[in-house]
Amino acid sequence: MEIDVSKLRTDLPQVGVQPYRQVHAHSTGNRNSTVQNEADYHYSKDPELGFFSHVVGNGRVMQVGPVDNGAWDVGGGWNAEGYAQVELIESHESKEEFRIDDRLYIELLRNLSDEAGIPKTLDTDDLAGIKTHDTCTNNQPDNNSDHIDPYPYLAKWGISREQFKQDIENGLTIEAGWQQNDTGTWYVHSDGSYPKDKFEKVNGTWYYFDGSGYMLADRWKKHIDGNWYWFDQSGEMATGWKKIAEKWYYFDGEGAMKTGWVKYKETWYYLDSQNGDMVSNVFVKSNDGWYYLKEDGTIADRPEFSIEPDGLITVK
Repeated sequence: MEIDVSKLRTDLPQVGVQPYRQVHAHSTGNRNSTVQNEADYHYSKDPELGFFSHVVGNGRVMQVGPVDNGAWDVGGGWNAEGYAQVELIESHESKEEFRIDDRLYIELLRNLSDEAGIPKTLDTDDLAGIKTHDTCTNNQPDNNSDHIDPYPYLAKWGISREQFKQDIENGLTIEAGWQQNDTGTWYVHSDGSYPKDKFEKVNGTWYYFDGSGYMLADRWKKHIDGNWYWFDQSGEMATGWKKIAEKWYYFDGEGAMKTGWVKYKETWYYLDSQNGDMVSNVFVKSNDGWYYLKEDGTIADRPEFSIEPDGLITVK
């Protein structure tokens, strides 16, 4: 797991003493939160207002405070029991966005427990284990908190207490492969990650996934290499000849649309220098003279033509 430490504070006070016996699970309670603005705010705020060790959101994990240090995060006696304290943002706009961060959240909580030698149990009667803020509020000594996160936010996305406990204690089962919703189609790797803003070969076929991870389909794409690429309705990258909107185009073996002269099976064709579509029934000027492209786009070996009185050239 990649963890961003660019906003890691090193000036936070130690709370309690080692060994710490819990990892605390929170959600931010802020419907406008992003992982970055939570980290930025935490970096400069007064620790007396509370602090934590990690925040998860927008497909990222950021460490913002030390582990094995305790924290002022649950408003009571178990502040001094926290090896790590993990916040989950509450601004997801789709089930898919939530699933991505939920995976990271679960994985991080489990990893931190392993790191500390803490049981991967959730909200049990034992002092040691992973504890939600809700359980801390209802069970810790000297409680001054009324927080019940992260359960209400998890429930919003269909995660019950029982499901969260199962996920924490057993780990998530990753649904690898193609996934689809009303917005589009994306591909999930076996580790739960997915390609974004890149070409990727899946089962021998090349696809392109946009910045949100959705596969391009029935669309042109101008890549940073300056070339144009076409992806058909199935998302497959075009190579060779393709008819698109009643025009013919040629794509090389790497998928790049070609322009200018192209030799295919010993026959020359000309593709418009700007748009890339095959030209036909026209004369084209080359370095060594003029050539006529027939209706099928091939060069006429010996075109028969005549010049009309007004200068119009016609071809038989």
